[in-house]
Amino acid sequence: FMATCISGSSLMDAGVLVVAANAECPQRQTAEHLAVMDIIQMPRIAVVQNKTELITPAEASEHANSIREFVQGTVAQDAPI
Repeated sequence: FMATCISGSSLMDAGVLVVAANAECPQRQTAEHLAVMDIIQMPRIAVVQNKTELITPAEASEHANSIREFVQGTVAQDAPI
């Protein structure tokens, strides 16, 4: 699976990393997607925190901080959330 994923995504100019706000960060699949972006050195990335309507604004802010910690040291570290 990962070989196919890396091969297909190597043609992309940008990526979107979607992280559910109502789940612990990172989920295994999210970590795998970020790993692929890191391997291929994805040039442009946006991180999207979705499902924020299911949590409080304070929880969304705390979750965004956990996303920032998760992407530190990767190609997504400077990506907007």
